[in-house]
Amino acid sequence: MAATGKLTDDQIAALDPPPSADSIATGLLAYSSDQRWQKEVGGITVNGIYMPTDEQTQYTLTGAVTMVQVAPDTVIQWKIADGTFVTLPGTELVMLAQAVATHVQNCFGVEATLSTGIQASPPTITTRAQIDEAYAAIVTTINTPAPGMSSAAQMDGAVAVDFRST
Repeated sequence: MAATGKLTDDQIAALDPPPSADSIATGLLAYSSDQRWQKEVGGITVNGIYMPTDEQTQYTLTGAVTMVQVAPDTVIQWKIADGTFVTLPGTELVMLAQAVATHVQNCFGVEATLSTGIQASPPTITTRAQIDEAYAAIVTTINTPAPGMSSAAQMDGAVAVDFRST
């Protein structure tokens, strides 16, 4: 770990002199923020369809949802990883966008809770292991009943959907 500049919880506890409570809190807040970002952009699977959740996908989904709001009968063409296209009616696109937005908000909600615990007096979050456990609990596979979901959107197996231009 020395090569990355990151210390384990045990290595931090063994420092002599020990780090101040403020420096430990600052380090835990930074670590939590990084873990939130990693989880946020790590993707989710919705009804067997892999959905990237990186910032570019979030922006693209926002634009597509706006299109559907303006013209509810809009049908969206998504190019998937193998180069083929999937046709998504607006309702399906909105469902996928809601799943991504919910995932992102869950990540920020966990970070907010951890931040409160790190800054509490006395702190209730004192280790990276507690932070890791909290982010690991975020659900990334979502199976929703999707009435009207087209067969194209329910392809066999996990489908990598790439919303970015290729």
